[in-house]
Amino acid sequence: MKKFYFTLICCFSLCAINAQVIISQNGIFPTTKQLVTGEKSNPIVKKTTKAPTMENVTYSESFEGYQEGEEEWLPEGWDKQTVIDEDYGQGLTSISSWHASTGLDFMGIFPTDGEVMQWINFGYLESDEGYVFYEQDEWLISSSFTPQSGDKMYFDLYFAPLFMYLAGMSDEGDFLFDFENPTFKVRVYATTDDGKSWKKIWDANDLVDRYDDITIWDYLGDWETFEVALNEYAGEMVKIAFRYSGKDGDSIGLDNIVVGKEDTSSITSQNVSSQAGVNRKSGSFELIYPSGMNTVSVYSLSGKLMDQFSLPAGGQFTIPFTNYPKGVYIFKFQGSGTISIKSIN
Repeated sequence: MKKFYFTLICCFSLCAINAQVIISQNGIFPTTKQLVTGEKSNPIVKKTTKAPTMENVTYSESFEGYQEGEEEWLPEGWDKQTVIDEDYGQGLTSISSWHASTGLDFMGIFPTDGEVMQWINFGYLESDEGYVFYEQDEWLISSSFTPQSGDKMYFDLYFAPLFMYLAGMSDEGDFLFDFENPTFKVRVYATTDDGKSWKKIWDANDLVDRYDDITIWDYLGDWETFEVALNEYAGEMVKIAFRYSGKDGDSIGLDNIVVGKEDTSSITSQNVSSQAGVNRKSGSFELIYPSGMNTVSVYSLSGKLMDQFSLPAGGQFTIPFTNYPKGVYIFKFQGSGTISIKSIN
């Protein structure tokens, strides 16, 4: 199972978590496989894109109104559906269906708008024989709204394409990817008949052409804003469903859903992932980082501290990796905030 190839280090020393650990900030806490960025004290929410400024907003939802301890809470008019895998004789646990979350403190994953997001975990239970992984099919369904001509829907999605396509390891210890058979799927649907029929309007797997065995390492888990044109539904009452399905997949997050028209006078786009980065060059790691960062620690995936360096002003630093064995390393930048980035040697 790929989780055992990608067992991450303890969250108490890094912003990472073992893929098999279940913890809870609000009584029940999401599990996840991926290393992410930031800390609650000074969170750094990485987003590779940003929704444009809206001229007219037709509909929006950022899941505010949640009360602590009420993970099953949904905004008024919203619903969720869980498809049960009959082979296991029971449904998934609540953390493996859509639920409200104020963030994952120990991993630095926080809502992109307001204080609450929706989150879902890959489903598994422990048994005497080991881990049992569930086939999941989870739907989060919006309240009704009526798109106007020219409206688009924007939504923030946290997911890790690397784990979507990770298939295992070779006998030589190399990671194997299968870009034709994702382990989990994230899709968006629309209905005009209150759920009697659904039409797919967006699919994360349609982005597969941007990945290969090398570039996939740039997609270890991040927030990204996506858009869907809703012209087809202008003037009609619709509901939107966000569907997660798969087996032995990965955790994902959803936030900041906005439907409306772009303000063409002030369309913006930004890449805040450029706050910090680790580029693998011939014989070295080239580090870039924002002002305020003053140290970087290098850890192996097992949690062993490999090196620690003071960072000069200027935002650039080079670390030779001639003494590092082949593997995956975590670079933890610290100063005015914390950023953790994974890279491969």
